[in-house]
Formats: sequence, structure tokens, C-alpha cells
Amino acid sequence: MAAKSLVDIHNIRLSIDRIGNISDNIVRLGPVKFGLDGFLELIPFAGEIYSLAAGAMMVIEGARARLPFTTLLSAVALIGARTALGSPDMLFGPLLGAPTNLIASAFRAHHMVAEMMIKGIDETYYVEMSRAEAKANPDYDALIGRITSGQEKRRIVFLG
Repeated sequence: MAAKSLVDIHNIRLSIDRIGNISDNIVRLGPVKFGLDGFLELIPFAGEIYSLAAGAMMVIEGARARLPFTTLLSAVALIGARTALGSPDMLFGPLLGAPTNLIASAFRAHHMVAEMMIKGIDETYYVEMSRAEAKANPDYDALIGRITSGQEKRRIVFLG
């Protein structure tokens, strides 16, 4: 279900941020950060299942916020790469898959996806009315003027 209000957009933004932080930012060891994703990578199949599930939740939330298709496609590619990177242990066993599990744990795809989606939300001007209602508002013409002149680089999404 697509977002219908600015409150929905705010909650989606928080949800995406929360998933990114839980997945990749729970523990810090010097310059390296690990999250639930990295710890679950130690258990066969658990890391991959979590990675796909958390990534799917983020993509669904991004679609609800009406992010551009290219952003959602980039998110799917990053999550897919991260999951594929951690999956050799399913084929070759935990001992031979251990090096790729360490690399997958350090690859902070969920955090990168969260940052990309939050940036997309922040760069979007959400309007809680239909396009026809917005056109009747004098602020709408001023906003369109700033966007077309290049003063402001935002997308407009009508929630109504």
C-alpha cells in the first residue's frame, strides 16, 4: 500500500533507517562495523535468509515511498550481490565458504541501500493532495518555477 500522508513517509524513512542500522551497524570494531547480518552469516543459510528478507523489506518500503525505479533496482542489485557473496557456504560447506562469509559480513549493502533510499526520500517533495488540488495552490507554481529553473533539484510526488 503506497504512502498516503507525510506521516507515512516519515515512518517509512524511519523503518528503512532502522533496518539498515540493525543489519550493518550494531557492533563497531575499530573502523569496521558489523550488524545482525554479519553475525547471522556464521550460521549456514541464516545470513542469506536474513539478507534477502531485510533487503526485500527495504525495497517494499522504498516502493511505498514511491522512490524512482532506478533507486529500487539499485537496491535489489546491492542486496543480491551481498547475498550471493555470502552464499558459497551453502554450496561448499562452512569451512570453504568462511572467507566469503567474512567478506559478506564486511560488505555493508543494507547500510548503503538505506542511505540511498533515505537520500531519495529527502530529495523528494511530497504533496498531500492530488495534482489538480496542488495546481490550485499558488505555492505550487512557485515550486515548479524553482524546479524548472534549476534552483531546486527535487522530484514531486502527489500522495492524494
